[in-house]
Amino acid sequence: MKQSKIVAMLLAVAGVTIFAVLYKATDSNANAESSKRSFLASDADAGGSIFSMPFKFSHVATAPDEPVIEKLDRFSAGILNDKKMSDSSKFEIFWNAYLKNKLSGMVGIYYLDSLHGVPLLPHIALLIAELNKSDTPSQVKDHLLTLLSSAHDEAHRDQTGSSDAKKAEIIQAVKKQIPSQDVSLAASATLAYSRMDYGDDIEAILTDAYRRNIISEADYIKEAAFKLPNFTAPEKQTSMLADLMQISKNSRTQESRNALLDAVNVLLGNPEVVDRLSGDTKNLILNYLKANEPVVLLNDSNFNLEQAIHYSNWVSDYASLNARTASERATFIANKITSDATEIPKVVALLNTYNDSAVVAALRNSGKMTLLQNKLRTDLAGLVPESSAYSHYQAALEVLQ
Repeated sequence: MKQSKIVAMLLAVAGVTIFAVLYKATDSNANAESSKRSFLASDADAGGSIFSMPFKFSHVATAPDEPVIEKLDRFSAGILNDKKMSDSSKFEIFWNAYLKNKLSGMVGIYYLDSLHGVPLLPHIALLIAELNKSDTPSQVKDHLLTLLSSAHDEAHRDQTGSSDAKKAEIIQAVKKQIPSQDVSLAASATLAYSRMDYGDDIEAILTDAYRRNIISEADYIKEAAFKLPNFTAPEKQTSMLADLMQISKNSRTQESRNALLDAVNVLLGNPEVVDRLSGDTKNLILNYLKANEPVVLLNDSNFNLEQAIHYSNWVSDYASLNARTASERATFIANKITSDATEIPKVVALLNTYNDSAVVAALRNSGKMTLLQNKLRTDLAGLVPESSAYSHYQAALEVLQ
């Protein structure tokens, strides 16, 4: 799902200490409702509503030249961290602020994204109604879909079943946006619906969106691959996987070629999912892995971290299909490290990822610890100390000490 950079910034500051002058109200013992009223004060009473002008904060002490985003950060954090204010009051403040700034671009979206900090499930009717309005900007609808996805997650965590009706309501609201003529909105709705993992129609919806260029090739590969365990018929699993492998192989972009490896890594990282894959599907994955071993290059003392991650994930996938216990897994990874001794960048990638005691113990038992140490020291001596490679090689050598 799409995540706004604004949300990330909000979450990053949510735990900070709030500036001393936050409310107009001076009574430090004021209850939640009086605090809420201070935020919602009229222009005449407060000297300027926080909603009427996004750059004018009468309730927050700010420097004249303070960037707008910092004002928004501190304002939002002040509300989210107010333990006296109810969640419904917090929602109301952000929602009203959004409505006042709905057409103002970033500011309106900021207030909307701030709602991720409060429970959303009680307010899905408002969110859905806003999503369906014709005057709601497309970019805003993307963010509303993200909020509805979060509300769906809230409902999914409710094991009592009391939220099932709301969950169904969210799913239908998201699905309704899939035929949109706005490509960005249709893509967001398709991916959101796919990740809710409901309905027998999702395969057809993904395929249609891919063929009409609504979603990218990489997104299609990932989303379709994640559906593999849902098919109980072994032949259905293998036929879909074979199709995805062919698309990945023929792709012109590295992103799409990596997409299937990334999806397989996520699937194989869950033992329950692995158990739901047929024997033929597992064999097909093994053959795919053998034919698509990632490279890890070292160029001019620059260590390619992205390549290192893909390679480490690739080894992890192999281990998931060949080892059932933690001990077997550690031995498998240790054997891979020693077999890579002629390709030190790969050794460095693995040692920076799998540096736990079980893997190190298995390396010691292999009798090749000294060989690896000497190779790492030799290569390290030829690297620039300030380079990215030097720190990773140093870290790998420390694992072997």
